Amino acid sequence: MVSVVTIEGYCSERSVYPGETVGLHASLQGEGEVGIEIRRVPSAEVVHRETAWCGEHATPLKAHERGCGWPTLTSLTVPDDWPSGVYTADLVAGDGVSTRLFFVVKASAPSSRMLLSVAVSTYEAYNGWSPIATGMLGKSLYDGFPDPPSATGQVSEHNDDLVERAHVVSCQRPNPLWVQFFERWEGRFLAWAESEGFTVDCCTSVDLHREPELLSRYQLLLSVGHDEYWSKQMRDNVEEFVVRGGNVAFFSGNVCNWQIRFADDDRQIICYRSPLLDPLTGVENDRVTTEWWSAPLDRPPNFMTGVSTRNGAVHSMGDSFLGKTGPGARREDAAYEVCFPEHWVFDGVAFEDDGTFGRGQDIVGYETDAAEYTLTDDGIPRATGHDGTPEDFAILAHADLTSWRGHGMGGYATMGIFRRNGTVFTAATTDWANGLCSSSATQDDGASKCVPASDTKSAVPHTTRNVITRLSQRISPNTWELIGDAPLISSIATFEHRLFAIGRDGRLYCRDATPQNIAWRDIGDATRMTALAATESTSGRLLAVDQQDGMSWRHAVTENRAWHPFAKAHLSVVDIASKFSELFAVADGALWARTPALIDTEWQRVDDADGIISLEAWWNTLIALTDEGHIIYRPAEAKGRAPWTTLDKAPTGAQTIGAVNGRIVIATRNGKLYWRPLA
Repeated sequence: MVSVVTIEGYCSERSVYPGETVGLHASLQGEGEVGIEIRRVPSAEVVHRETAWCGEHATPLKAHERGCGWPTLTSLTVPDDWPSGVYTADLVAGDGVSTRLFFVVKASAPSSRMLLSVAVSTYEAYNGWSPIATGMLGKSLYDGFPDPPSATGQVSEHNDDLVERAHVVSCQRPNPLWVQFFERWEGRFLAWAESEGFTVDCCTSVDLHREPELLSRYQLLLSVGHDEYWSKQMRDNVEEFVVRGGNVAFFSGNVCNWQIRFADDDRQIICYRSPLLDPLTGVENDRVTTEWWSAPLDRPPNFMTGVSTRNGAVHSMGDSFLGKTGPGARREDAAYEVCFPEHWVFDGVAFEDDGTFGRGQDIVGYETDAAEYTLTDDGIPRATGHDGTPEDFAILAHADLTSWRGHGMGGYATMGIFRRNGTVFTAATTDWANGLCSSSATQDDGASKCVPASDTKSAVPHTTRNVITRLSQRISPNTWELIGDAPLISSIATFEHRLFAIGRDGRLYCRDATPQNIAWRDIGDATRMTALAATESTSGRLLAVDQQDGMSWRHAVTENRAWHPFAKAHLSVVDIASKFSELFAVADGALWARTPALIDTEWQRVDDADGIISLEAWWNTLIALTDEGHIIYRPAEAKGRAPWTTLDKAPTGAQTIGAVNGRIVIATRNGKLYWRPLA
């Protein structure tokens, strides 16, 4: 058997700031002189070059847990003028044998509003490195892979009988997966971003753990690829970032599946995968290393991302780790079906004729995340929230991947978005970057070149451009959001978290108060009716005024019910609103009130209401829309004048106003429905 000369190595630090030092550690079989060239991805330019003598070093038996402990080949103090990014260190021996190491340079002062976190904790979890020169068996956080490489360097197939998984792994050892994972995911994204003219600063997932103040310097955090392993501190810091108005874009899948802990100055990753094995069970339950949605954590990733692997899918056709399968569901046939094409995420995006994108590009999978959802009568997916998905999560596109059962794990994928002061977007798939670049493999000159997957208007690049352009800016919490279409509406009322509306076609409609673009349901007749209110928390009835000055009521339910006339309005009513049992009306340029709402009592003039075209009540506040498109408000008091205060400018074409769940709702003349928080 012919022996193969090898060189292997690792970096002392996964990330450094300019002025800090990173050590390169290596072992060369037979020892000798090694050339070192450092580049910043994706450039071919060599930013540092030197030579050093490399010895051959033994590997400790528990290197997977304690690290290799090899001496430093060379130490590099990062120059102050090196921009943030991912850097490669190519070590080349005299006979041409080589290896590539990676480290990240963080920005002392941000050069971008975007920060990409390289998922090194996931890289280390999967790293089952085995020293090629010795045939020693390595370990990872997984059972049975890889086997020791052969003398030719060929890695054999997965075998469950060979290796038990480790519970502790070290980053102080070679990791050949850096090349495979990084160039497949973050490398492709960075090559595309640079080709598009975007500047992106970089850090690692470990930095999210150990530097809680890091995110405060940025507006947008990017996760790309396979971001599976998260510590409590990582998650706490990212969630706090969003609460403070930061935005996150997960162009990734299998996100935050397992909780981990760090040790040995964050150079070790601990993951027992089971509360039965973890010694912190019953001691510090919030740090037990198991799936995030499982006991004793009971903290579903959905709260942070909107989705999780629990409802996702895995395609493992031909995957030596998950096992080979026979012919069946082809991954390349999977595509995202767009269900909210009007959303800003898809502005200017062209889809296939069937309303899908991504088919043939392998962007859906190989692992996906999903929110649990049901389909409405008109085929729109709507998150149930049963799995911890935020109430305001809107599904933008989805894929039914249940056919993958038997070829990995059947399930779904749900691209979506929600807000929690900041905005969180998820593509919900590991291989989104396949749609950005068909290749980002390193060229002969050392550059990582992005070969565009398709033209610049195709769905994945255009959607990515929309997301990072918008989310790299701070978004006011009171920004108007499109939440769907609406019939041409005369008046809106709310009851029990639902919107009710009188259509100009003489029909009564309702829909749930959700950011998902669900359809309005026709629930009965509203002929000649022009104004609508609901007696929330009192009688549970809808009140309406018709064109003949009549007033009627019906039960505020989602089924067809009869209207019951009960009074004359005695006013030329523009719109009405109800606060408990008190009824307000705008008529003849004035604000009027009467109580109780369902008794034919005399109206009392309260205040001026010049220019008001629509009225709504939210608890003890009246909210109105003016003919100039302004939203104004005042106390809902029937006694005494009070100033109307301007709150905001309504979306263009606003014609009707409502209020529900602490939000203002606007329906426009062109059939669109928007909302924003009251404050």
